[in-house]
Amino acid sequence: MSLTSHDIHPIAKRHALSIVTMRHNATIMRVCTYMLEDIPGRLHWIRELEVGFDDMTDTSAYPSQDHLHLGNTTARLLVSLFENAIHLRSLWFLYSFDTLLLKQPRIGPALSALRHLRILSLPSPLLSLNLNPGDKSKTESLAIQRQMLREMRSRLIELSLSIPSSDLSSIQHMQTIRRLTLSQLHSDNEEHPSHAERSQLSLSWPAVSSLTLGRCRLSMSDVARAFPNVRELRADYLSGSSSTSSVCWPHLDYVEGPKALFGTWSFDCRMHHLSVTSILHLATADDVTVLHAIRQMSPRVLEFTVPPMQDDTFWASLAEIAPQVRSLEIMTWVFWSETDLVFKMAQQLILYAGDPNLAVAHGKLCTRIKNEL
Repeated sequence: MSLTSHDIHPIAKRHALSIVTMRHNATIMRVCTYMLEDIPGRLHWIRELEVGFDDMTDTSAYPSQDHLHLGNTTARLLVSLFENAIHLRSLWFLYSFDTLLLKQPRIGPALSALRHLRILSLPSPLLSLNLNPGDKSKTESLAIQRQMLREMRSRLIELSLSIPSSDLSSIQHMQTIRRLTLSQLHSDNEEHPSHAERSQLSLSWPAVSSLTLGRCRLSMSDVARAFPNVRELRADYLSGSSSTSSVCWPHLDYVEGPKALFGTWSFDCRMHHLSVTSILHLATADDVTVLHAIRQMSPRVLEFTVPPMQDDTFWASLAEIAPQVRSLEIMTWVFWSETDLVFKMAQQLILYAGDPNLAVAHGKLCTRIKNEL
């Protein structure tokens, strides 16, 4: 079958319109206007959309009328866009989603009606500088978001949002979610005293296999009960009381997090892949906790970051706690004047991987070279 240039043009156009990125209000206005001029021929072809709405009031303590008008006009155009983007499958908001909801509450119902949406990412409200924790505008935006989530008609498989634990019931019906990111989730409701009812982590999402937690204050047992079938767990800035007993997810295969994670939560189950995201010095109490976790979890793939050029004690400790590791990836950094340390460290890694008493089959050294101060 042959295609003429006349046939190729609409195909290329549809492909170009399928993935759209709109950052900054001027771009949003221009793209929305273009799409809305031909809804069936343009807007209905959008499948993936990334939106960076500017909260113009953040740029000045006294925003100009032009800035306010631009923000309001942009918000109205986005309402029309979402009301007609009936085939949209993936939607990412980069920032200021809470402000957008306050400017145009109709955004909520418009998103709820998107039946084909499968991926939705909403930024944390605290990323909008004009919304301080506990203020009235934040409460209003959370209420609009809560109603929007409750009325969602789509079968989401991936969701990212900031939410108080008392609002988790708004996503209880979303039992198709497989990848979930939650931020600022506090099981004790300190962050949101107006939502001081019981924690709703007693609810369950058994379909979630990939869970990411950011800036949350949670107990390990609550999370394991709410998400019993997690295979991949990522956590950052996790706080709360240290767990007195360990919890083992039956299918957990991958854990990624900073040293503090292993001091807050106790992992006793074996897994395939462990990634420690903060720097290990093997000299502090936190490091001892991580080493204990490595021994308990017995990963086959291990990733971590260390300062450049470790002595023999480091490699001996590593061999003792992780003799079963088959793939070892070490990240480090040096200045331009210290690049010789990279070669020395690589030699150490080669010797370590060649130890017949160890199981290492693959070793990788990743180096970041910094400019001199």
